[in-house]
Amino acid sequence: EKATKTVSSPENLFIVGDGCEAGWDSSKAIIMDKSGNTFTKELYLRNGEGIEGIKFLTTNSNMYPAYVNDGNGNLAYYSNDLGVSNPVDQNFNVKSGFGYYKVTVDFDTNKVSFELLSTPWLVGMKNWDKGQELKPVEEKPGVFSIKTEIWNDNGGMKFVIRKPSELESKIDYLNPYQLSAVSTYPIDFASNRWKVVNYESTNYILS
Repeated sequence: EKATKTVSSPENLFIVGDGCEAGWDSSKAIIMDKSGNTFTKELYLRNGEGIEGIKFLTTNSNMYPAYVNDGNGNLAYYSNDLGVSNPVDQNFNVKSGFGYYKVTVDFDTNKVSFELLSTPWLVGMKNWDKGQELKPVEEKPGVFSIKTEIWNDNGGMKFVIRKPSELESKIDYLNPYQLSAVSTYPIDFASNRWKVVNYESTNYILS
């Protein structure tokens, strides 16, 4: 069977790729929510050096059939990989290096859109109170930095994916022992915190 670029709305749609938590494992592909001919999903996406991006699958048991980038940001359908000359070039990518996004795949317009909802915040350092979070600056895709004071006796710090709300008891954060993973724990959960080694000063630039 030859690949085809005819685009139509599938019954199900999944996100896969090293630009998301699923990686290039179809069995871990993330299912999207469907409404009419539109699919949406809020999730964590990343871009940067070595990241190939994401594409969309119709099943989580195989890497094809798939919807890929036609080169102009539109959807192209392939029943197998015979018609994909360069798979990396036909993936979708986000502009920010890492963030919490709303992904929309609209089969009426044949378009894919990415709405950035939040980038990482830094909590901890001097205290863990809500309202004390600090927002790093994204210098280039995937590289965030911030100048701050750190007290090494306060139990460390965490990089959370989005700013916690006043009513929130849990938050998603980057796991220091598995950088590709996002973990969900109570905001003040003691494990998996980042700490300064060979502590010498209270003034630091973190990146």
